[in-house]
Amino acid sequence: MPLSFQQRDDLKQRFFPNADSQSVGVVRAALERHLQVGDVVLDAGSSGGTWVLRRYANDMRLVVGADVAIPDTMATGEREAEPVVTDLATLPFDASSYDLILCYNVIEHLVDPDAVFAEFARVLKPHGILIFKAPAFWSPVILFSYILPFSVHRLFKSLLGVGADDVFPTYYRCNTTTKLHRALSAAGLQQELLITVDQTYGYFYFSRITYALGLLYSRLTNLPGLRWLHNAIIGVYVKPV
Repeated sequence: MPLSFQQRDDLKQRFFPNADSQSVGVVRAALERHLQVGDVVLDAGSSGGTWVLRRYANDMRLVVGADVAIPDTMATGEREAEPVVTDLATLPFDASSYDLILCYNVIEHLVDPDAVFAEFARVLKPHGILIFKAPAFWSPVILFSYILPFSVHRLFKSLLGVGADDVFPTYYRCNTTTKLHRALSAAGLQQELLITVDQTYGYFYFSRITYALGLLYSRLTNLPGLRWLHNAIIGVYVKPV
């Protein structure tokens, strides 16, 4: 039985009190810096809406969740966004339709990241913002994940309470800071923020011991000389006028 949110939070307070502020807190800070009341937001790769956006529901005029499918298990009342089934590389939206795009743990699943980033740039309004979080390919935990068969991914995620329909193939074709910056710049977007963080503990909440060890590992990676172990990349890019 995976640990509850409260159990995980208790362990964070004990072993890595700054865990959230140094990971999802960075994404939230970017949202709070750029999200304006009445904005139209594209939640790219999440048909039901990413949980990170939940606290900003009253500020956004419309949230559209674009994904390749809508899970059968998702009831209408559970959705945080208006779902649209689409390939992110061919978005069915007019140019300059969105004030902000959130792409949270999706880039690793993209077959053609360049095409997707070009679409993001097309549908963003001038001064529109792209905020993303993605796995960092060269971190040990992601490299290990990369070499494992897809069936093992599903088995591992099942231990965390994730259903098989919510586990998608990973390609990691644009999951380094260098590749991301090059591709996003080629799409016409300008960098505001591009950093690495570590959330290795997020893969190990199937027991108190493994989660505590994961927290200690992630805390250790913030020491000088060990940041190359970080397993995630967070970026904020702007569409210029």
